[in-house]
Amino acid sequence: MLSRSRRCSISPSPSERTRAIEPGCHDLVETGHLDLDLVAERELELVEVHPTRFVQDWFGTWSNRYERPPAPGGFLQIVPPASWFCESHASATPRLDRPGHDPDGNRATRRRRR
Repeated sequence: MLSRSRRCSISPSPSERTRAIEPGCHDLVETGHLDLDLVAERELELVEVHPTRFVQDWFGTWSNRYERPPAPGGFLQIVPPASWFCESHASATPRLDRPGHDPDGNRATRRRRR
């Protein structure tokens, strides 16, 4: 919901949202595992990234670094609950588990095809 100052009212605050996600990210990096109880407790959702997304800008840096697109099933997106956003932005989180719309790929992919 927009306040009189036209700013979005967000709860929890950005720093609280970061603290909600950080422990899981840290565990994942350190151990390769994610505590699913923590994910559920924080009302987060894990979704597998759709393969069409791997040729788009979201994964261009990864593709450039490893000179190949990511393997299907190799990436998960952490999707925050809609309650973290104002009414206007509750559905604004990009959902990477849905097919992308750019069949030509990212700039790096297009350059390699030339």
